[in-house]
Amino acid sequence: MAEIYFHEDDYCQIEILPVENLGFCLQQAGLIDEFAEEHRSGGGYTDIFVRDTNPTSIYSKRIPTDIFESALEGIQKYDEVFSGYSSYREKCEHTSAFCYDANVAVFYQEKDGFIDNIWLALDIYEEKDVSIACNILAPISNLGDFIIVDWGWGFIEKLGNTEKIRSYLQKRLETFSDE
Repeated sequence: MAEIYFHEDDYCQIEILPVENLGFCLQQAGLIDEFAEEHRSGGGYTDIFVRDTNPTSIYSKRIPTDIFESALEGIQKYDEVFSGYSSYREKCEHTSAFCYDANVAVFYQEKDGFIDNIWLALDIYEEKDVSIACNILAPISNLGDFIIVDWGWGFIEKLGNTEKIRSYLQKRLETFSDE
């Protein structure tokens, strides 16, 4: 059985949320930027910022898991998802993923037959990864009115705005390909 791993710090750091959260996310991103400036110390920070809970959850949209999975048909599905840190790993219950490789993946949790959380791995190392990410995001945008939120990069955009999302992915390519 195919398995995939994500580092625990990446959980919901790049997430798909209902568009009703747009104003909230923009406000939270501003607070995160202010906090980061106040607590920056050399190459790190002196404190951590804990985001408030999103006012409207993906779960509240009642997207049946089978409909979500059908939308991503043709992309490899991973039923075994593990998370952890360093050498510690644990299996994530009620969690699956679709991906072409571990660099570009959509992870999701289900509860009671409905999608509960959606988050992404977007480690864009090659030009093809940009296209792969767009191919994963496009069918999700057909399921409702959503936004993509990258909390680490402060990027928030409606999922249907493919031009701005492609530009964001290109910036990730520039950053990751330099590593």
